[in-house]
Amino acid sequence: AEAQAAQRQHAAALVSLQAALELAPPPGPSAADERRAVRRREGLALLELERYEEAGLLFDALIDEEPGGMEDVEAWASLGVCMAALRQPEAALSCQKQVQRIRAASASVP
Repeated sequence: AEAQAAQRQHAAALVSLQAALELAPPPGPSAADERRAVRRREGLALLELERYEEAGLLFDALIDEEPGGMEDVEAWASLGVCMAALRQPEAALSCQKQVQRIRAASASVP
């Protein structure tokens, strides 16, 4: 999927990512992280295909449902892009404020 995305074959990458999600990663301590990474790449493929509503729903789910989602800078930033594309400037601004809050908090941690 990454090679397809690099070649700007986003529709093919999306199909590959969705198939990977159906197969699920092997059980283990990193399974949740791997699933989250695949879902994030799926959202980015949807963004590239200008399927902003679907991508926004996916990023929103990553934030709300996945462990560590509230601190996921990439998901918040991508959700902001979706909201801006969907002409929701207040929601886009709220997402960017969350990105700034997370970055400021992580910068203050030694």
